[in-house]
Amino acid sequence: MSDEHAKANRQREPKRAPKNLPPRETILQVVGDLFQSFALSCGAVFDALPFGSRELLARVRTTLRRSQPQAAEAIFCNGNLEMDLSTRVVRKNGQEVKLTPTEYALLRLLVVHAGKVLTHRQLLAEVWGPKAVEQTQYFRVHIAHLREKLEDNVAQPKFIITEPAVGYRAIGFNE
Repeated sequence: MSDEHAKANRQREPKRAPKNLPPRETILQVVGDLFQSFALSCGAVFDALPFGSRELLARVRTTLRRSQPQAAEAIFCNGNLEMDLSTRVVRKNGQEVKLTPTEYALLRLLVVHAGKVLTHRQLLAEVWGPKAVEQTQYFRVHIAHLREKLEDNVAQPKFIITEPAVGYRAIGFNE
């Protein structure tokens, strides 16, 4: 009777996992990830985020803070040309230059990446959106207008340089 009693007790005791397996939480996470990826591949839609709303807000605030130029970086100068990103003002020889929103967006992109060549596709995607990447005539017209407004000699530009068959580069802005 003691053997039967011992067998019954052993059957009631929970089985323990071998020590070489990962913790239960890790296994559940992997199984959950596999289920979710399988369900997504079958067309399921999940409303749940992989993190809480507080963490999402913190991530958004951090990303926005990093994307904004700091006060010291907000003003870009090149000789007689000055661009203040915080006030959205461009000055040439101390006089404010009126730019259209598109011209300003294009100049801002070039100035923030001063010294680097921005390809035609990059400029089009950033300023006009991804659907306009083949419409190179858009920015050629705006570059010409920017040069008329900012350069002393449009035929010999000093600020916005053309890189043939590649794109454009802003020269000398706080490089």
